[in-house]
Amino acid sequence: MWILLNCCLLFLIVGFFSPATLAKDVYLRDFGALPDDNERDDQSINRAVETCQPGDRLIFEKGTYDLWRSIKISGKENLDVDGNGAVLMLRGFDRNKGGPTFSAIQLTSSKLVTIHGFTVDMDVSPNSAGEIIQVREKSFDVKVFDEFPLTDDLFVDHIMTFHPDGRPNGKNLDLYGNFTLTKTADHILRIDLKAKKNVKQGELLCFYHKVYGGSAIYFGDSSDCTLRDVTINAFAGMGFVASDRSINVTLERYRVERPKNSKRLTSTNADGSKFIFTGGLLTVKDCQYEGMGDDAINVHSSFGQITEIDKEQALLEIIRPHRDGPHQISKRYVLPGDKIEIYDGITLLAKGIATVLKRDDNKITLDALPEDVAVNDLFNNLTMSPRVRISDVSVRRNRARGFLLQTQDVIVENCKISDPTGVGIFVTTDINYWYESGPGKDIIIRNNIIENANNHLIREGAINVKCGHDSGGVDNPAGVHRNIKITGNTIINTSGSGIFVSATDGIEITGNVIKQCSTSPKQDSGKYAVFLKNCKNTNVTDNTLSNGELLFGSMDCQ
Repeated sequence: MWILLNCCLLFLIVGFFSPATLAKDVYLRDFGALPDDNERDDQSINRAVETCQPGDRLIFEKGTYDLWRSIKISGKENLDVDGNGAVLMLRGFDRNKGGPTFSAIQLTSSKLVTIHGFTVDMDVSPNSAGEIIQVREKSFDVKVFDEFPLTDDLFVDHIMTFHPDGRPNGKNLDLYGNFTLTKTADHILRIDLKAKKNVKQGELLCFYHKVYGGSAIYFGDSSDCTLRDVTINAFAGMGFVASDRSINVTLERYRVERPKNSKRLTSTNADGSKFIFTGGLLTVKDCQYEGMGDDAINVHSSFGQITEIDKEQALLEIIRPHRDGPHQISKRYVLPGDKIEIYDGITLLAKGIATVLKRDDNKITLDALPEDVAVNDLFNNLTMSPRVRISDVSVRRNRARGFLLQTQDVIVENCKISDPTGVGIFVTTDINYWYESGPGKDIIIRNNIIENANNHLIREGAINVKCGHDSGGVDNPAGVHRNIKITGNTIINTSGSGIFVSATDGIEITGNVIKQCSTSPKQDSGKYAVFLKNCKNTNVTDNTLSNGELLFGSMDCQ
């Protein structure tokens, strides 16, 4: 009897003090962080974060919190961060210095964390805008809108023209450097160029005061974490970045958009979201991207390169190739247990997959080597190449691409991309300049709508598959990319091809509707609604072209 009573008492004690029972609501007000009081809040918020235990809910009140440093969430598990519609206002940005910049939220070394219900903005816009009022051969004047204070020493990374209706027009002017600014009168800037550009009076101009200043929200080395119902109005860099071996990341109802009642032309100065060195399943659903200074969604890893081989020990010496010369590969890029795929250093054709058994600085030992592995071959970390599911996402009027996809096992469906300056959906890899990996495999692109894409930053197709981000990258052999299906999409108004595919083994292009393509092709391939180059095992059927007669063309295909 006493044994039974003691067991029951022990059960009650354990149950009473279980993590679920001890979970609590943590209110920022109790730590001195009050909304709308014009006082610094990041220090109080971080004190509250430190007290959170597994199962807790960190609760913000609706209103504006003033941040001079990041909210840092590290080493947490099963935490719910509830913004309740709060605005995280990033303060201290100086247009004359292009900084400082810092993330609103940095999540690191955590798992099962959900962050939701926030808007992120900056008290000083990281970009300015105005109207071009006078044009000369190598200079022009801009009337900067009153919303944007104009100083004598304005720092500007990048300038780009926009149509009067606010759509980006990088075809006329899209410059990093190679210009100088002079304030000539109240709210008047003169831009001197080193070469003549097609700039027009009445166009709008955006000044980016810092392009790559980090990210508004960062997930690093974290697993099974979610960002939901979060809006980014402005950031001097990227909106969201997941990196450093983060696993299973979800974005849901994430928005990147300019604030209401503003004349800003741009939201984030760079990508709306970027995923680099991530693994597991990446999910992006029911999201909206508008007015970014670069891609909406960018998924990639980076190539490593083999510099020495010891075949007896299955040992490779490695570096990271880079346009500025070889770099050391970071300690966390390749770890024991990771699977890597090795590619021919010139053709990019796959040679085989191996598992890393040991990492010793710049040397890795594998379970086996492909027979024909050679010095200068490249490799991609498959473990840090996520499966991707993108659905019901809209992208509007951004510079560069809609989706830049450099990974395997991807489904993109029911999305709408309008008015990007470049490609709508881009499956690629690159060893010409960026050295980003990896080649695409098992990719489905279906039931999407792409309007007015690729008319400024012109590449081959509105949907594009090749082996380079920029010009070129179309001559690699079939088999770099494998098993791609492009079905049921609608493509409207593009300068070149609606769909361009190269270097692919196993391509199915069926049931797509292409309207008003080839409006101003720059290559012969651009005269065709669908064009294939260096492909094999192809199926191109039941596609519809609304104008013209050149529906399908190909070169060197089997």
